[in-house]
Amino acid sequence: MEGVAGVLQVNSVTPGNIGGAIFSGRVIGQRRILVCKADYRIITRVPQAGECWKFRGMVTKHDEYRDFVTIESCYLVSLQEAGYIKNFLLKHPSFRGFGFGAKKVEKLVDAFGADALVSALDNGKVSHLSEIVSTVLAEQILITWRKLSNETETIRFLVENKIPIELAVRILKVCSYDTVTRLKQNPYMLVAFSNVVPKIWRMLDELAFKLGIKKDDVRRLVGAVELSLYRALEQGNTASPVASLQSDFNAIVKTPELFNDAVKAAFEVKVACSIVRNGTVLIQPIGAAMIEQDVEDKIVEMSNSPFQKDLVSDIGRSIGEYSNVFENMYGFALNSEQKEAVKTALNSNISAITGFGGTGKTTVLRAIVELAGRPVYVLALSGKAKERAKESTGVDAYTIHSFISRVSSKILPVSGNPLIIIDEASMVDIALINRLFKVMGGNEFSLVTVGDTGQLSPVGFGLFWHSIVKSKLLPVVNLTEVHRTSSTQLHAAAMAVRGGSLSGIPTWNGETKGIYFVDCRINQKELGSTLVDLRKLVNPDHQIITPYMYDGAVDSGNAINSAIQFSVHQEGTPSLYLRSFWLKQGDPVIVTSNSYERELFNGNIGRLIEVVTEGEEVVGMFDFYGRTHYLNVADCWELGVRLAYAISIHKSQGSEYDTSIVCVVSDTDMLERSMLYTAITRSKNLTLLVGNRDVARKAAERPNRADALCVGFQACDS
Repeated sequence: MEGVAGVLQVNSVTPGNIGGAIFSGRVIGQRRILVCKADYRIITRVPQAGECWKFRGMVTKHDEYRDFVTIESCYLVSLQEAGYIKNFLLKHPSFRGFGFGAKKVEKLVDAFGADALVSALDNGKVSHLSEIVSTVLAEQILITWRKLSNETETIRFLVENKIPIELAVRILKVCSYDTVTRLKQNPYMLVAFSNVVPKIWRMLDELAFKLGIKKDDVRRLVGAVELSLYRALEQGNTASPVASLQSDFNAIVKTPELFNDAVKAAFEVKVACSIVRNGTVLIQPIGAAMIEQDVEDKIVEMSNSPFQKDLVSDIGRSIGEYSNVFENMYGFALNSEQKEAVKTALNSNISAITGFGGTGKTTVLRAIVELAGRPVYVLALSGKAKERAKESTGVDAYTIHSFISRVSSKILPVSGNPLIIIDEASMVDIALINRLFKVMGGNEFSLVTVGDTGQLSPVGFGLFWHSIVKSKLLPVVNLTEVHRTSSTQLHAAAMAVRGGSLSGIPTWNGETKGIYFVDCRINQKELGSTLVDLRKLVNPDHQIITPYMYDGAVDSGNAINSAIQFSVHQEGTPSLYLRSFWLKQGDPVIVTSNSYERELFNGNIGRLIEVVTEGEEVVGMFDFYGRTHYLNVADCWELGVRLAYAISIHKSQGSEYDTSIVCVVSDTDMLERSMLYTAITRSKNLTLLVGNRDVARKAAERPNRADALCVGFQACDS
């Protein structure tokens, strides 16, 4: 195969179904026209007609095309020669839609000449352009030109300074004009992207030193403080004790004597602030501090505002009557705790309901909805939890994100003092609850939050629900009577884990109820073999749950899925290929993104029933909760469809199965008490812990992540 490189001006583009693109154009300085195929992992965005892209690749022969280039590297560059300006203005889609057609492009090029026109555009000469076209049009042309030029200059700057160009799209979102000038003024502004480029500090230091910035420059010191705070934020902490921050700062800059100056400067430029909690000084990134303060203010406001009792008449009698009807329908009445929870929710501006797995929280939700007597909106974090909430309450439910979107776009009315219920609230982070409060604006509303304090904390930073249930700011009702599990042994083990211990779990010998251990050596091959065998012996309504999905762990969900899939299928099973893995006919699958058009949501589990061919396209027929969906490869990518023989513990929260098979193999700090408790309480009848007993014991002994986080949210002060 022939290697080829150069700069190509794009003539036509066909976007790929799952990212990437096929595009054609003429190589600058040559007559050669190439057709290029770029994978989605190679290009930062789809090229546009008229643009110039610097490329390198290999020419392969193709029946349809004379030269087909498989792109190995490719990025946007500015116009290489002024002579290409006419083609650029004629073809680039950004210049369409405001009356700048071919005749006006011709007039500008003829009047100025290519070189002078490029100069006029670069220098923003509205007066020059308006001699040929109207002033309004000239201004719009220059606005568009500046935006496109800013993008190409930014990418060139990143490439020249060996900073990953995949940052370009993110940088341009937050810094959309004079980007290179601003980066040169302070390259350490890029520490905000440390979660994308873990070793970004070394790159920034190299760039800064090249620009003449010294090691003790205040920009560098502030950048080191920011980076330390961002790293803490990535771990979920919204605040850092001074000693911890100083340790991280010293590791970054190797100049501990500059720490106090750095923190003082960070305060002055409003990058950070301080707060005192329990006599300890904490340093916070300013953004997280503002979010926490806003949430705290709103909670205090709602707690102190008088409740409009005229909205509810004799709620005690109504709850009693409801309980009697409920008993006639289902064979059991609401217990005293559940009645108190319903009463508190209906008589408070803001309240919380906590309960162990299976204590009837959904029963309480149903009663609250039916007795509210005003508009009720039921929300949940994930699509799956939203669907379960809808089933249990009988009313439409929304993900928190979709509710915020619908309210902000005026699709959903929020007048009339609605009651908002958030189910599975333990995983809602403080930034999201702040967005919810903001979108409600000045509208009166009540809020009921429901969850289990022993379950997982938010994936995002900070704490909301775990903090408010410990506070004295609002009424909290605890449900303790368990209904879901039929095994007292399973309940006892779950309560032991909540208390920080796990011992005396017997070895499994085929029992169908309780909690048992299946010992397995810490070996990926043996774990896969053990799980393959277990699946044949337990109830078909089972789910394998693991703490880890990443490939490095022995009990990686990806590895488990591959092992089980291999054992299940015969060679030649109809399949869909999703780049890095296959979906085979009969496989269970999980959706990891939301699609409101298809009514498929993050966490939905289904099955690939059949692989069919529609014309030249291969399509999967999937069943999700009794509904059939036809999805092609692009649809599967959009939805983030993955195998679901094994799923993560995080994805299992809010679900229940007859049998849970829980992997406890890899001993890391990530596997802690709340994660193990959540996994165990997914079962109605049987939990099998597969792996190493010491790993399970250590997990139970580790404090909940929520208790270990350092946050500034004042509601956590009881």
